Amino acid sequence: TFRAHPALGPWALSRVVMSDESRHKLSSPEDEENFPAPAVVTAFSILDLLVKRSGPTRLAEVISELKIPKTSAMRVLQTLAQLDVVRRDSESGAYVLGPHLLNYTYAPRKTEMTLVQEFNVVAEQFRRDYNETVQLAVLGGTDVTFIAKVDSSHPVRLVTHVGRQLPAHATAVGKAILAHEAPAAVQKVLDAGLIKAGPNTITKVGAFLEELDAVRRNGYATEREESTPNLSCVSAPIFDATGKVVAGFTVCVPVVEIPKQRRTTLIAAVRRAAQSLTEAIGGDLTDSLDGMTA
Repeated sequence: TFRAHPALGPWALSRVVMSDESRHKLSSPEDEENFPAPAVVTAFSILDLLVKRSGPTRLAEVISELKIPKTSAMRVLQTLAQLDVVRRDSESGAYVLGPHLLNYTYAPRKTEMTLVQEFNVVAEQFRRDYNETVQLAVLGGTDVTFIAKVDSSHPVRLVTHVGRQLPAHATAVGKAILAHEAPAAVQKVLDAGLIKAGPNTITKVGAFLEELDAVRRNGYATEREESTPNLSCVSAPIFDATGKVVAGFTVCVPVVEIPKQRRTTLIAAVRRAAQSLTEAIGGDLTDSLDGMTA
């Protein structure tokens, strides 16, 4: 039986199949007629079912669950089996997910997985040098999600966890990423509303766009109690080989405002860390931040 590689996470396979909402929309053969290529819809419905059941599934179960004709189910399953997207057990006749799916589940996460590995190396050195909590975050819709972290040894430090999400507009790392994102990504955040998350969250559209302009010019973003009271952060963007921003490196200190000299030191250190991570995944920070000031 094919299983997703542990490094892909328990949700990896669901990224290449239909959502629950979409599956429910295909509850009858008649619904498929609304699509230009019904066979494609049937294929994804079958894959979604195999993911849901997470075990060998017989043809009769596919037909019963999806309410599709036997000939359609057989034809699609045979095609998927030829492509190694599913596999059929020769003895039981049941179907399971095939290894070819790994090509699709691994591809979008390869950079992210490499980035986390490299982050752990860079972040450990950062902690040794500056003893501050550092995190790696990615943008997803209107939020940032922290996918890796290394804690400082200070008794009073940022309390956070991998998987934590915050509004992108209210965080230094969110601004560092959005400043280099496509206009559509920024507009999505604006359309959702610049909700006040902390004492100093920027809630005016004009001021927020000016802030992103400053981030692009400077090459880093800052935050002073914008997401959380008594928290100040410095962040810098990370780019892939195509010049696309893919993540942000951030350091957060549990104070209202970082002292000027310490702030200057951390800004330089964060930018170097982001540069190292960009280079580690084959990116070029210089080209991506063309025109930024020192």
